[in-house]
Amino acid sequence: MTLQEKFENIFKPFRPNDKGLEQCENIAEEFAIRFAEWKDSNFSMYRDKTYYANTSSQYFDITKYVGKEKPTKYYTSKELLEIYKKSL
Repeated sequence: MTLQEKFENIFKPFRPNDKGLEQCENIAEEFAIRFAEWKDSNFSMYRDKTYYANTSSQYFDITKYVGKEKPTKYYTSKELLEIYKKSL
């Protein structure tokens, strides 16, 4: 199901016009792009699909890194999305 079809199902009782649905889709796409850019600039992914903060990131915790090979805090994509939403 496309993003526009999902919005149509949500807003069906309100009968929005095509321009309103297009605006919703543009907002969702912009949010997804900004999240991806934020994630890529702050986090790196391990082979098991978990993420850790880059040393240059404000989310990097040096106290969890000292004396270890790798950072000790790992995040899932969903956890990163929650962090991103709180940072807005």
